Amino acid sequence: MLSTLSSFFEDHDIEPDKRIMMIISVKEQLHMLADKISSYFPNLLDTPFALSRSPFTVKVEDVPETAQEELIELINSDAARTVFSTIPITKFWIKCLQSYPILSETVLHLLLPFATTYLCETGFHSLLIIKPNTEFDLL
Repeated sequence: MLSTLSSFFEDHDIEPDKRIMMIISVKEQLHMLADKISSYFPNLLDTPFALSRSPFTVKVEDVPETAQEELIELINSDAARTVFSTIPITKFWIKCLQSYPILSETVLHLLLPFATTYLCETGFHSLLIIKPNTEFDLL
């Protein structure tokens, strides 16, 4: 499990001046990572990630115009709030596909690249494990 940066500093007794240098370094790395991600997914940042995590706290103006009306309906729905608090995020958005199709598709487009990348990586890893065994069996 990843700890917070402040707890990492405390656990490892890092001096205050080194902390500042490390914070600057981490910020630079995060900016470079954000630039790299935006080169792979150029229109990803048009929709805030907060929409997928906690749709009831997002400002309506931060959502694309095509989905704003559905977001207003979702925010004002007590049933949606109840469902959101009881099931995982991905299942919530899949369940909302019929009621809020534009908003759900917007969020699922945010979440989809990460799931497919994960599946590709795990599938590739499985093939790496299987391949040497099959070659050995053929001999």
